[in-house]
Amino acid sequence: MTIHPAELKNRLESDSKPLMLDVRTSAEFNEMAIAGSKCMPLNQLDADLVKQMAEQADGCVVVCHSGKRSEQACAKLRQAGMSDVCSLQGGLELWDRMKLPLQKSDRAGLPIIRQVHIVAGSMTLAGSILAATHSPWWIILPAFVGAGLSFAGLTGFCGMGLLLAKMPWNRV
Repeated sequence: MTIHPAELKNRLESDSKPLMLDVRTSAEFNEMAIAGSKCMPLNQLDADLVKQMAEQADGCVVVCHSGKRSEQACAKLRQAGMSDVCSLQGGLELWDRMKLPLQKSDRAGLPIIRQVHIVAGSMTLAGSILAATHSPWWIILPAFVGAGLSFAGLTGFCGMGLLLAKMPWNRV
């Protein structure tokens, strides 16, 4: 079950506010978030704690960048017995495109997705150059990166993004 950003905005402006649960990484959350959201990364999701927090609110809306992680979190929360839980349709990507209010950081860090692009692109370029100049076996590196990016696109799980989120420059 999903909720459209415009409908969520109306709910947030009413008296019956839902618990806003953001399941992106802390670094992503600190870059931008919907005001009043609570950050609990998907890999740290504690269904019992969320159930307790949701008792004080009118349901629970789970948010992520595009909607993939929030759908996974909703499934986990429903398995734990929560019924009034839904995912933000299109995630913060759609919310931002609709020019709905976001709290954005003034910090001058690069978003995780751009860091992934830089690392993946550099590894692909280096592997291709090394394959052309030193040994054809280096073609394994760009093939590995391509497989990882394809997997991330298909599943919504980006191992490189999670690894980069743990780097010291992304810690708050």
